[in-house]
Amino acid sequence: MTIKVLCLNIWYGGKIRDALCDFVKTQDADILLLQEVYEDENLFPHYPNRHYAGEVLHLMDGRRRVVGNAIYSKYPITASHIEFLFEPFGIGDESKRETFPFWPINLESALVDLGQTQLNVFNIHGVWGEDGNDNERRLKMSEKIIAAVKEKKHVVLAGDFNTDERTKTIGNIEQYLTNIFKGERETSFNMKRKNPPGTYGLAIVDFIFVSPDIKVLSHASPDVDISDHLPLLATLQIN
Repeated sequence: MTIKVLCLNIWYGGKIRDALCDFVKTQDADILLLQEVYEDENLFPHYPNRHYAGEVLHLMDGRRRVVGNAIYSKYPITASHIEFLFEPFGIGDESKRETFPFWPINLESALVDLGQTQLNVFNIHGVWGEDGNDNERRLKMSEKIIAAVKEKKHVVLAGDFNTDERTKTIGNIEQYLTNIFKGERETSFNMKRKNPPGTYGLAIVDFIFVSPDIKVLSHASPDVDISDHLPLLATLQIN
């Protein structure tokens, strides 16, 4: 069977909300893998199945909100899991930038029932930093991701990894899964919104990976102004 997947960091709950919602509705993907989603908001209620994985109680502009990852699906989600890779769920203060690399992160996973088969979906918002280079936490992140996916069939892993494509961290994952956009992009950020752009602004940090038993029929990253990141789209054949 064929399914369409969309991956996007929606930018603090969807700062460019109307354009974001219009784009998602127009694309009509079967599965959404989203990052920086607020727990108390369901932006896409037309999807019948949603799993939320809160990562951090976010303090911003005097307001506290849980922010995390979310998987939306047209198909039933029959099982789910949240694995915190380092620290457990905790508080993140937007005013303390030096703490960003140590905010809690999790690997969200869901088993999606496609009828004829099942799909193992993984969603992540990776270790933040002032650059996209390898460091101890990012390398450990890749080890934990590999441990979670390597024995499974029909795997889709996607997200904002906060780590550049040309690192050992991403290379480790590529030993087990196919990076379907590999070598095709100069950045995965929406440069209309990235401020200041700097070197990290030109990094490639958003990915969709698939296991070898999934065939990629098409993929694209449209240059649309719906977030500070660019969306990733993939049409996949799963037998």
